[in-house]
Amino acid sequence: MRHKLGIERLLSFVGAGLGLTLVAEGATGAAHPGVAYREVQDGDGPTRLNFVAYWRQANRNPTLAPFLDLLRERYPDLSAPGAPAEED
Repeated sequence: MRHKLGIERLLSFVGAGLGLTLVAEGATGAAHPGVAYREVQDGDGPTRLNFVAYWRQANRNPTLAPFLDLLRERYPDLSAPGAPAEED
């Protein structure tokens, strides 16, 4: 099921037993009734989840350029040709 909701509303659904969601570690500080936060792990322990940021070209919000610069600086596109390989 797919919903367009803010994190607070989404966590209310989770707390009501209507599913689960993935949230960034920074979103785990707030207590929500019925919600338990668990670290995502694979067979070797904690795992990394990759993500994609998308912005509609028609959206001319002035915060776009600084936001994309921040993402590029902190999360370089490791799939791009010539990008440094990930370390294990």
